[in-house]
Amino acid sequence: MANVIERRVINSIPEWLEWRRHDVTASVVACLFGEHEYKTIFELWSEITSGVPVAHKETKLMRRGRRWEPVVCEAVRDERPDWKLRKANVYLRDPSLKLGATPDFFLTLPTGARGVLQSKIVNPAAFRQKWTETTAPKWIVLQTLTEMMLARASFGVIAALEIGPYDEDVLHLYEVPRHPVAEKRIKDAVIAFWRAIAAGEVPKPDYARDGALIAAMHAQAKKGSVIDLRGDNRMPQILSDRARVKAEIAEKEAVLKALDTEIKDKIGENEIALVNGWTVKVPQINVDAYVREVKAYSYRKIDAKRDEAAPEPMPAKEESAA
Repeated sequence: MANVIERRVINSIPEWLEWRRHDVTASVVACLFGEHEYKTIFELWSEITSGVPVAHKETKLMRRGRRWEPVVCEAVRDERPDWKLRKANVYLRDPSLKLGATPDFFLTLPTGARGVLQSKIVNPAAFRQKWTETTAPKWIVLQTLTEMMLARASFGVIAALEIGPYDEDVLHLYEVPRHPVAEKRIKDAVIAFWRAIAAGEVPKPDYARDGALIAAMHAQAKKGSVIDLRGDNRMPQILSDRARVKAEIAEKEAVLKALDTEIKDKIGENEIALVNGWTVKVPQINVDAYVREVKAYSYRKIDAKRDEAAPEPMPAKEESAA
């Protein structure tokens, strides 16, 4: 028996944000699989379990997406005039899973098939790095699959408008078919997430991405407090790795400083150097005094960029002593 899906008409942004904060939403489902571009499962856990009321304000990312939706919609209508698009303006929710979604548009094909359309804007550099002509990023596919499932749509489409310079906009369309196996994995992951929260389990942080959140969680130190980590076998390895990396950084910084000094010596008082395969500038940067204790000062900053067509040079051979 299919779960009952609630359809809540969105009348205000604050009300919609309040609904969303009690669910795992389609926009963050991918973090349950470690696939989300902007959010980790540890961050999602923190948001849900912190108990701190969510500010009734859109994030910059949400606002940008909402403002560009009509532009993407118009681009789709220009390219596919036989498609019927209408703004969804509903929050879909499976209360048994505490899973929600806000499709951008509902889509009807000439055949009568009904689907959802997810609109995205992307700059050319990001498109080349994260998209191809035939595949969209996994986190967006998972978002679309969740929206299709809750909307009980026959199919989904991701419409990515590549915003280039000089009005060179390109629309990329990706069809997303229903996928029962993927849908079951999404449901199972959501169920497991809520069970873990009920059991008081904390997901493992992604230490490369969750640094700011962990720093904020432990911003204050209890003076004089002590924790005994002598039974933690991982800590000695962490500290050993940290000492090694710091030593490597110090060594590299010394090498970099010597190279910078050699560059400045060769360029002398000149601001621009003509170098085969490179664009090199060493301007003088003047910094005004900003507090009584800090006087005005200046320094030379090296700005070196390799020309795109320039080949990588062969390593220089060390000269042997005669």
